Amino acid sequence: MYSYKTVFLESTFVKKKGRSTVKGHVDAWTTSRDLEALLIEEDKSGFELVTVSPVNSNVVGAMGYPVTVTIGMIVTLRRKEPNLPLETNDQV
Repeated sequence: MYSYKTVFLESTFVKKKGRSTVKGHVDAWTTSRDLEALLIEEDKSGFELVTVSPVNSNVVGAMGYPVTVTIGMIVTLRRKEPNLPLETNDQV
């Protein structure tokens, strides 16, 4: 069994009005709740957070200018070490 795993968490977007090719802006509140839910679920499964890295994409925005959009996050998790009993020094 692997001790590390990665999960792609897609960003939630607030829809932009009009006919723009850009999706809109990232809904940080919903995305952070999705991340929190993922971390709670993985904690129950025996994994802990190592890193969160954004995944960016370039799109053509208004008037042909490039726009960078965060489309999601790569979440890297590590299997938790089992709790080991504390060493006691019974030799006095």
